[in-house]
Amino acid sequence: FRDGKYNILVDCGRSDDPIYSYLNTNGIRDIDLLIISVPTREHLGGCDRVIKNFNVKKVVDNGRSPKTEEYEDYERYIKESNSYDVLEKGDTLRIGNLVIEVVGANNRIEEDNSNAIVTRISYEDIDFLLASDCDEECESRLPAGLQSEIFKVANHGSLLSNSFEFVSRVSPEVAVITVSENNQYNNPKQQVLDRLSRSDIYRTDIHGTIIVKTNGETYSVKTEK
Repeated sequence: FRDGKYNILVDCGRSDDPIYSYLNTNGIRDIDLLIISVPTREHLGGCDRVIKNFNVKKVVDNGRSPKTEEYEDYERYIKESNSYDVLEKGDTLRIGNLVIEVVGANNRIEEDNSNAIVTRISYEDIDFLLASDCDEECESRLPAGLQSEIFKVANHGSLLSNSFEFVSRVSPEVAVITVSENNQYNNPKQQVLDRLSRSDIYRTDIHGTIIVKTNGETYSVKTEK
């Protein structure tokens, strides 16, 4: 997310090269807020290089600390950070003109995806719901009032997430699915695509990089392919 001079990064991906290259290519040097939605490899694998090479002003996550090599690399860098915090459900952050509502986080359940940080980011009249890997247990704990124009679909379009009830509550105009080609899970699942049939669906395996721009009243979607 970019709001004038402010930059927000949600997760860093499985490896460091794609996100590092993207930030460099776009001339980004300062990251005002880095949100790690789930402390697993696919979300923080690239964060050590980001934190080391960019001016990351604040890092937040759900407070869980799995004993993995990826997390230990990440933890070593955040301990050197000037500002680190744990997000709780109900927290609200403001960065420039962006309002970030934490609608799900840290439910104290062992399963990582049940504790995923789910955020609703608003710029005036346009709302983005970022569902991370929120599973059905996580979905059941989310509050009412989730309707958002832009929906980053949970867990790459997996059937372990994205229940019919949840998708109906979000009722998005645009659904963005981050998923690799020929992935071993065969995501996104057709049932999830059917549930999103009233939305314009964009997929990274088909469309490449997906950029949504908004002035707070209207929005546009641009794709790489």
